[in-house]
Amino acid sequence: MSAILIQARFYSYTSILILLMGFSANAGMNGYSYQSAVTGFLAPNASSNSATLKAPASGKWLGTVNSNWSNTANWRDGVLPTASTDVVISAAGNQPVADVINAVCNNLTICAGAALFISSGNTLDIKGEVTNNGSFTVMGEAQFSGSTQTLPAGIYTNLEISGSGTKNLAGSVTVNGTLTLTNGYLQLGNNDLSIGSGGNISNGSSSSFIITGGTGILKQANIGAGGRTGLILFPVGISSSSYTPISMRNAGTCDEFSVHVIKGIHNAYDEEGDPTGAVETNFNVDRTWILNETTPGGSNTTLSFQWNALDEHTGFIRINCFASHYVRNRWQEGPLNQVAAGTDPFTLSLANVTSFSPFGVGSAGSISPVGLNIFSGKPAEGGVQLQWQTENEWNFTSFEIQRSTDGSNYVVAGNVAPLKSTGLQDYFFTDPVSLNSTVYYRLKQIDTDNRFVYSPAIQFSGNQGDEAVLVCSNPPANRSHLTIRLSHPAKTCFSLYDNSRTLIRIWQQDLRAGSTAMAINLDGQAPGLYLLEVQGPNSHRQINLVKK
Repeated sequence: MSAILIQARFYSYTSILILLMGFSANAGMNGYSYQSAVTGFLAPNASSNSATLKAPASGKWLGTVNSNWSNTANWRDGVLPTASTDVVISAAGNQPVADVINAVCNNLTICAGAALFISSGNTLDIKGEVTNNGSFTVMGEAQFSGSTQTLPAGIYTNLEISGSGTKNLAGSVTVNGTLTLTNGYLQLGNNDLSIGSGGNISNGSSSSFIITGGTGILKQANIGAGGRTGLILFPVGISSSSYTPISMRNAGTCDEFSVHVIKGIHNAYDEEGDPTGAVETNFNVDRTWILNETTPGGSNTTLSFQWNALDEHTGFIRINCFASHYVRNRWQEGPLNQVAAGTDPFTLSLANVTSFSPFGVGSAGSISPVGLNIFSGKPAEGGVQLQWQTENEWNFTSFEIQRSTDGSNYVVAGNVAPLKSTGLQDYFFTDPVSLNSTVYYRLKQIDTDNRFVYSPAIQFSGNQGDEAVLVCSNPPANRSHLTIRLSHPAKTCFSLYDNSRTLIRIWQQDLRAGSTAMAINLDGQAPGLYLLEVQGPNSHRQINLVKK
């Protein structure tokens, strides 16, 4: 039984409180107006000002009639819950079934022994927190549209993340229908999120994605032949401000794949893909995508990695980069000299991937265990004679000489062991190859940790008599000082670009034969990364310049 307390003021010196007992108030009376009327002893026929009744709905489920959420008679106050109603479901009475597409509540408490069922085709929109000590079954859709919320563990047919802020998992969650990412973020923590064989993820963007900051992973099943063969998005990132998804297309055997992304590129990882080595802080994107399949073998995937400009480390070159795969205790690069797509965010793809573990994105110019001063070559009797000079070698195992006919796909032409000197050392290698067509050479310098870096490539055109154009850094720590070597005097064209591939200036310079030292003027340019293109009589080079 409720009561209404009304105060009426009749004169400046008199107040009368009238308590109307026995009057039942409920939420259905919200908005009604009341006033008191007094006759007799102080003033004839006096009335108070009117007041509006505000009675909160309790949200207590009774279930006295049936299980339908939409039946007002099943609720204590005779009205349906609204977005501000805290709903409490006890084990007494018929247990509720959300049987409409617009059921809504604020906080939801399912008591021990109680059960809530969202029927197929219907939706319950939850604005607040869920306390589940009973049973929460979602055959329709559960929508979490508040700010900070925690999602109960369990199996959902459909699940929507909207509202704002970051939602967290209370335990592992499986979605067998559609996970819709409308707005806000879903943080896994140490819990897994699985998309079943008949499920999918809808939307996914920088304003709504899955945060994999802990040990939890995002898994998607039924990807490949006989299942989902289109482009499958894994919308992941390490925090709400860093969206770095991976997309996959599998033309091979259907399988379940798991993904999580972590901060940093490391030089070693364990069998689970967890980093065990030092962080590499130059010439790469500051993310590792850890991708695995449930049943090894039979997959043939194309992967696409996405990152932001803020994720790039010093020295990373978007127009000369590659995707890399950590296999057999070392990073193995994909096709080189790739140009990242996009204008922030950026993407890069890697095709024909058949095994899975950590993946990353790097670029030319990785830290080398060798100070390479010179790399040159010239036609010789029976082939091409290559020469290079090093300075201060350390933690270094070998030079691998690589040859290409197209400037992109290289094969091993030979190996040379290091002299391991702290001073200047000269190396020579003759490759018995015909110069009837254009040939490219580069050095792969491999250190004791199986890390490696490539030298700039040099090019020989068919039957040319000139030495290849030589461009190198001297000293290596200052990339604005270069050495140019030609066998004959020639006019050389230089083009300078910033890191977004915008042309800054272009000029020509007559260079004499032999070694020519020169400095590239970066005065007036902001600190950062630049690209210098050098076009000689028989060769074309690209060199990274760093202004500190």
